[in-house]
Amino acid sequence: MVSDSATFKVLDLPRVLNTSKTDFVDEFYEHLQSNSEAVAVLGSSSKPIEALKRTQREYLLDLGGGEYGREYFDRRARIGKIHDMLDLGPK
Repeated sequence: MVSDSATFKVLDLPRVLNTSKTDFVDEFYEHLQSNSEAVAVLGSSSKPIEALKRTQREYLLDLGGGEYGREYFDRRARIGKIHDMLDLGPK
């Protein structure tokens, strides 16, 4: 069960991302680029870094979008499968 407090925080994510002066996605990718394994994975992507960043921003905004139907979970499963194929699961 997800608490009301956690639900509020997730649903508030788009506002935080859109109003923050810090670009979390840029910082995340800067962090990734400090890891040689991550650099190798990013370099093997068919998408340029800027396209990956756009996808990450969309992912985060979608997470806080409040619409969690079948399409939402299908997108999440597709992203998870791609990460699994690239061996990018939790470590």
